[in-house]
Amino acid sequence: MAPPDYIEHIAANQLHKALVSLWDLLLGNIPDFNALEKAALELGENKFQAQVKIGADILLAKEPLRARNKLTQMNPLALFQALDHFLYIRYARGRSGAGQPARIECAGHGYFLRRRIVSALQPRHASQIGHPHSWLNYHTIVPETIHGMAIRFRELSAALFSNSGRDRGFLKLFVAAFSDRVVPQKSPNAGPGWVVAALDDLETRWRTTLSALETAKRDGADVVILPELTICPTLRARVVQWLIEKPSPPFSLVLPGSFHQAFPAGPHDATPRSVYNRAVLFSGNGHEVLSHCKYIPYGEKSDFEGIATGKTIELLETPVGLIAVAVCRDFNEEAMPYNRIWETIAPDLILVPAMGEAASFRAHQRKAESLTRFCGTTCAVANQHPKGTSTADYGFVCTQSDYENKRRSSDSFASTCATIPLNVKKV
Repeated sequence: MAPPDYIEHIAANQLHKALVSLWDLLLGNIPDFNALEKAALELGENKFQAQVKIGADILLAKEPLRARNKLTQMNPLALFQALDHFLYIRYARGRSGAGQPARIECAGHGYFLRRRIVSALQPRHASQIGHPHSWLNYHTIVPETIHGMAIRFRELSAALFSNSGRDRGFLKLFVAAFSDRVVPQKSPNAGPGWVVAALDDLETRWRTTLSALETAKRDGADVVILPELTICPTLRARVVQWLIEKPSPPFSLVLPGSFHQAFPAGPHDATPRSVYNRAVLFSGNGHEVLSHCKYIPYGEKSDFEGIATGKTIELLETPVGLIAVAVCRDFNEEAMPYNRIWETIAPDLILVPAMGEAASFRAHQRKAESLTRFCGTTCAVANQHPKGTSTADYGFVCTQSDYENKRRSSDSFASTCATIPLNVKKV
């Protein structure tokens, strides 16, 4: 019988491909994984770790070709963990962050293999059996496409986090929503549905936005998140200018909500310009570092958000982990196939500008609790009431650890500043 593909990849010194191949094997057959896990547990911790060490020694000695038979006799989960740790150590020298992930082709599919640099509390299910990803400690593996959505990685310089919570061992997340009675103005779209062209009181919203930003600055926030359809492109440009004019960056990252915007279409869009519900994440000095176009519109078939939908999910590698942005239903949708996208990516932090009443808010809470429990993801949701009046359900931060939570409320906005502990891996 021919050795498994992952053994041949190791023998050919294609170690990244071997790890992804093993992952594909473990994830693709639940009965086989259950049998391998049971056999690993029956070995006991000492004997299992002895197998992991044998695998690591073979990889370190660079003699996998001669040791092919020995590798074949090992429990694949032991070899999985040996590869995981070996690759992390081997490619960690001189790196301050995760770096761009390696793209691996396996069984006709593309994957990204990325180093996990943040080991915030392990997901609550990590000690349970039946979870293949719980055996992978130092990397995450993300498909190149998920249900047709293209996954793209961008990288943020460590210098932008030099004065942030990364060095203090914690991160401060500031979420806010407005109660200034300013609302988005709907207008008919060129096609079906409606779009939002403007806010009904630009200057009032600008004053409350400034007030929220100054409060976040006084609170020492590292990351600021504002809600969906609250900061139009005109005000977004003012936020950027406010950041640029500061003597030093007041924050590490700012997400000034999202808004409908005519934007150059992507390569797969037939129209030259389309209206998207677009969120843009900026560094503390006003540079765009990531953007996201909403891919699940709001509404019912008789009355819906008439936007073009996004086709790409951008992810940001930072010194504090992998950061994602999702707009409202992109995050809280509970129906297939959308409900597993974020579990598949498993970001360390997800920032969510949203707009909705109590039912929508509860859906965001359910999703955040599930994602935190399943992946250990910290979820920061800034939720705006559609009428711009209620602050009862304005947003939250969901994480596994205990954290300090400072709440504020005024006539113009409500906010939470949550202090989240970090655990950046040391190599």
